[in-house]
Order: sequence, then structure tokens, then C-alpha cells
Amino acid sequence: MLIAPFLDRVKNLFPWLAIALALIGGYTLWSLYRFDRGPDWLLAYLFKRNFTWEAMNQIRFFIAVSHLAAPALLFGAAFAMATRIVRRDEHSSSGAVGMVYALNTCGALLGSFAAGFILLPSIGMERSLLTIALLALGVGLGSLLLSARALMVLRLAALAALVAVVAGLVKNPPHWNKSMLSSGAFFGPFNFVQDGRITLRERILADRLLVYHEGLSSTVSVHQGDNEEKFFCVDGKTEADQSPRSMILQRMIGHLALLFHSNAKSAVNIGLGAGVSFGALGQHPLDHLEVVEIEPAVQIATRAWGALNHHILDQTNAIITINDGFNHLFSTPMKYDVIAGDPFEPVMAGAAHLYTVDYFTLARERLNDDGIMGQYLPLYEMSLEDYLTIVRSFVKVFPNTALFYTGFDTILVGFKGEVALNAETLRRNFEIPAVKASLAGVGFTTPEMILGMFVADLSQDSGFAGSGPVNTDELPIIEFSAPKSALRYTTDENQAALLAHFTPIPAAWLEGLSQEDAARLQAEHEAVRLMLEAAVLRGQGDTEKAFELLAKANEISPSNPVVKNELVAMLTVSASALRRSGQPEEAARQFQTALQLDPDDFGSLVQLVQLAMSAGQVQYAQEVLNHAWQQYPESPVLMGLVGKFMFTVGGQQSEGLDLLQRAVKIQPGNETLWTDLKTLATMANNQTLIAQAEENLTRLHHFIATGRYR
Repeated sequence: MLIAPFLDRVKNLFPWLAIALALIGGYTLWSLYRFDRGPDWLLAYLFKRNFTWEAMNQIRFFIAVSHLAAPALLFGAAFAMATRIVRRDEHSSSGAVGMVYALNTCGALLGSFAAGFILLPSIGMERSLLTIALLALGVGLGSLLLSARALMVLRLAALAALVAVVAGLVKNPPHWNKSMLSSGAFFGPFNFVQDGRITLRERILADRLLVYHEGLSSTVSVHQGDNEEKFFCVDGKTEADQSPRSMILQRMIGHLALLFHSNAKSAVNIGLGAGVSFGALGQHPLDHLEVVEIEPAVQIATRAWGALNHHILDQTNAIITINDGFNHLFSTPMKYDVIAGDPFEPVMAGAAHLYTVDYFTLARERLNDDGIMGQYLPLYEMSLEDYLTIVRSFVKVFPNTALFYTGFDTILVGFKGEVALNAETLRRNFEIPAVKASLAGVGFTTPEMILGMFVADLSQDSGFAGSGPVNTDELPIIEFSAPKSALRYTTDENQAALLAHFTPIPAAWLEGLSQEDAARLQAEHEAVRLMLEAAVLRGQGDTEKAFELLAKANEISPSNPVVKNELVAMLTVSASALRRSGQPEEAARQFQTALQLDPDDFGSLVQLVQLAMSAGQVQYAQEVLNHAWQQYPESPVLMGLVGKFMFTVGGQQSEGLDLLQRAVKIQPGNETLWTDLKTLATMANNQTLIAQAEENLTRLHHFIATGRYR
């Protein structure tokens, strides 16, 4: 439409066609230099507009248009010009359009094949776009240079442009910041704002990128934070992390349904991810152990989690099926005793089809008669209405369902037959050595702790989800409603719903238990209820009362890992706030309390060392530091602290500087480490290290200011 009036007035369209092709290549090439600035733009826009859903849609649209609008218009113009050129030779409008359209279609097919099966798998996105940009640019400029129909001025301009492009690429080739692209700013923008400012670049510098791989359908990455916890991302969205909360959830997704099955021989896990859930499945004595994963590249990231997933990919009976979970259940003739559903959260585009009635129906059909399905269902980034819609959809297919709470998420356990929450079966499966060790690894040392996480028997509580719509393939309401909650903290309202329907321990579970075991089970269950109540109060702003309830829950069940994790989290947040507000003594007391609950809590150890050193408590600081160093011997943060301690207190200047140099080599983006190295190097009058520290600090400051390394 835009180019049509121009076509009728120009006799020689060939040079203009060449210019259009050159502009397509040139624009694509230019966009490569700003591609990884998207997270910066997104956060800046959201920050100015208070992180609203409307603002998110606007900035997504603007970013997409900024990359695609110009090439799309130029492609349309090139097609129109090519058609007009051929028409003048063919003297047939329909014939010209048909010929150009046919060739264009063949090119589109060839391009799709080359991009998807050759370029992307072999050289990745950045170099694929660079190749295509240079191809279009070369064809356009080359046509101008070689065409007899092009004016001399156009030929000279083409030659100058070609020289400029080559010189620019040689001097400053495009180079994407992989940490920026995999930061997940789109999925968790609040995580990159602190004290009223955007901290994306500081966060990127603090994390270490261990794995980055562009797969056929998504990009997978594994990062390690300065707290030594790993996290696994797909397209920047964190899908698994090493925090105690997440590890409990991931292990339970794999274990829970199997623990209640009397004689499971086959199981499948939908979604590989970090492999922790699949690894939990693998600890049970199964004849058939399978996982379904849509992205082959995920396996690369899974191996980076080997120590946490029981090295499941090395297990000889582990079968990895590359397929979409829905398609697998639709097409496989296999019947399973247990299906563990561990898909993306519903907020992820396309993931909601693994939370539909149709999907759950397929799963039920693939279960043996006494089969059980365990389905992960988060409490965050999803409104209460959406949460209940998915519960309603699951219960429609599995009327006999029990709901379990893992501290920050839930797991639906659906029985194809009657509800079989048999405490004796769970106790027998719990005693399998590999299973017991796996559960002990996340703090569950007794069967009663697992039974204590029970919230409700939904076969008996039809009012939990209430009446309302269900999520289906024909009416996928979650696909469109869940993303609206991406910028809202919804966990509190969903936890309140769990608390409102919290069910006493079924009498059948208590039958046959000794008086001591029955009392322990009741205590574990009450502790979880108190924790839910504390979470609701915290959401209402009553932090003091929430803390009291958590402390009471810990008294009732001092070994419960779910309660302990929440209490430690609340203590560390409170202690950090006290330290920032100038109350170091009270902060230190709360960090000490947190360490009594979890002696290996990294944040508490580091902050307590810093507080003790600031207060001149050298001996105590050394005791805490020695313990921390034993637990995290590869931590660059602790290397830096040990190096400072050795230099300033121990009189071991050379050893202290060596440790700091080792620390900055592991984590070159840590500004504090470089600053400490510069300070100690100045004290030691080591000019070489001073210059090195100053140079790297300048680079870091430049990156924080501009988003680019100098």
C-alpha cells in the first residue's frame, strides 16, 4: 500500500529493489548491536509506569516492533517491486504475481529449513542473524555495484557502504551479553529493583553464567549466584533453583505419588528441567523410568545439576523421550503406575495446555487401574480464581484427589481409583534406602513430616474449588488470564484459601500408629497449619504476629524443614533490614538465631562475619568464617573475606592477596572483591595489582552506567 504510488512513477525499479534488500540487511545488522538492550528498555519502561500489566504489553509491543517493523515493510516493498519488474517483462499481471509469489514461497520454505535445521543448531541466533544480514546486504550492494542500470552515484554509495560495513565489523563486531539475555527481566522485573532503582546490571555482574545453550525451541542456562545457589532458566525464566524451598518442591514432585503407590513398577515425569524431580523418581525400584522433555538442550543444563538430581542422566534405566508432554500422552501406548507432572508455570505462554481437562484426561487414560498422578501447581503468579480453576479442572478428571502444601507451592495427588492415602504404604516406601536418603537430603527424616503437609482431601471437600469454569483445550482461559498475574504477588491470597480449607488428619491414618507416632503426625500437621496462618498474617502486614506463629510452629516441630525454611527466611530478611537501619547488634542476634536453625545458611554466615569484624570481635568472626569456608570452599565471596582476614589480622599479606586474586578470577563481576583487592594491594604497595584492580573497576562502572563493557 505504501509503495504502490511510487512504483507507477519510477521506470527503473531494479536499483530500488537492490536498495531495499541492502536496507533489510543493514537494518538487521544494526539491530544486532542493540538486541541485548531489551531487558534494559523493558525495566526502565515498567519502572516509570509502576509495573502495570498494561505497561508490560506496551513495552513488549514496542520492543517487537522496533526489530520487526522496518524489515517487514521493506520485504513487502521488495516483493511489490520484484512483481512490477517481472510484469514489465512478462506483460501479464497475473503471471508476474504468480511467478514471483512461487519463487518467494520456495525461498521462504528453504529459509525456514535452513534457519531451523542448519543455522540455529550449528551457529546460534546471533551468528545466524549476522549471516542473514550480511547475505541480504551483500546481495543488495553487490547488485548496485554490478548493475549497468544503476547510476554511478549509487554505485559509489554502495561501494562506500560496503567498505564502512566491513570496517565496522572488523573494529567492533556485534557481541551479545548472554547474561543480559538470560537474566529473566521479562519474567521477574521486581527482582531487579532495589531501593527505588533498577539493579539489573549489578545482578548480572553478581551471578556467574555456568551454562548457556541455544536449543531448537528455547535457550537454556544455568547460573550461580553469589550466595552459591544455582538456578536453571529456560528463555530467562527460572524453572528450578537450589534454594531449600525449591529443592523440597522438586523432590516432592518426584516422590509424593510414588510414596502412596503400593507397588509401582513404571513412572513418567513430564518435564525434565534440572532433573531433580526425575532424579527423585529414579530412587524408587521401577522397571520403567521415563521423562518427557520438549527441548533436547535441557539435558546439558540437567548435567550441571548432577549432584542435586542424583546424576539421573547417568542411570542406566533412565529413558529420555523428546516430545511435548501432551503429544506423548496422546500417542504412547504405554501405561504407567505413576505420572509426575512438572511442567512450566501456567503464566508461561503455551504452558497452560498442560493444565487442561483434556490433558488430565489423557493422563488418566495412560494410568493403570491403581495409578496415581502428581501434579505441580504453584501459588505464585496466578490469581486465586485461576488457581481454583486449575484445581477444579484436575478434580473433574480425578475426583479422588488430595492436596499437599510444600511451603510455597502445592502438589495435587490424583488417584484413578479410590483415594489411597495409606500411611502404612507411605511408611514402607519411605524406608527404601535410596528414597530415604533422597528425602533426608531436603530435611524429611520421618514419614510423619510428609503426611503433615496434607491440606485437604478434595473428594470430601467439594467446596474447596467451588463452582465455576474449567480450563479446556477449546476454552483455554488460563492461557489468557494467568499472564495478567505475572506482576502481582498472589501467593498470599492462595495460601489464605488453603488455610480456609485446612483439613484435620484423617482418622484412618492414625489407626495402627503408636501413640508416639500419632502425636508426632498431629504435631507436624499443626506446625504446617500455623505456618500457613503466619504466611497469611505476613501478607496482611502483621509481621510480629507472623513471627510468633512461626516460632510456635518450630517449637511444635523443631525438625520440620518447611517450617524451618520459612522461619530462617523471615529472620534473615528482618536482620538485613536491621543492619541497614543501623542496628548491628540486634541484626547479629537474629542472624545467630537463623544459624541455629540452619547452620549453613550462606547469607547469615557472610553477614555475621562482616558484623563481627566491624565490631572488632576477631575471634568470633574467625570461628564463623572457618565454618563457612568449610561449607563453601569455592565461594569467591568467602575467599575474599578469608583473604582480607589473613591480610589484616593474620599478617599473611601474600596469602591474602593470592586468595583475593583467585576470588576475582572466579567472579570478575564482583565490584566489592576488586575494591578489596585494590585496598589491600595499596597497603602492600603492589602497583601491578593496584593497576589491575583500577582497570577492572573502571570496566565494571562503565558497564553499570552504559550496559556495555569498555
